[in-house]
Amino acid sequence: MTYKIIRFHFKKGNRVIKRGLTLEQAQAHCNDPKTEGNGWFDGYEKEGQ
Repeated sequence: MTYKIIRFHFKKGNRVIKRGLTLEQAQAHCNDPKTEGNGWFDGYEKEGQ
C-alpha cells in the first residue's frame, strides 16, 4: 500500500505533491514543521482512494 501527500489550501484548490510513499515516509513528511504555512498544510491519504 502506498500513500500520497496532498497540499491542502484553505482558499484555493488542493494538489498532490508526492506519490508512492510508505506510511512511515508520509507521516514523517507531515510531521515536519516546514510542511505547513499561512493558509496551507500537507496531509496524506492512501493512493487509489
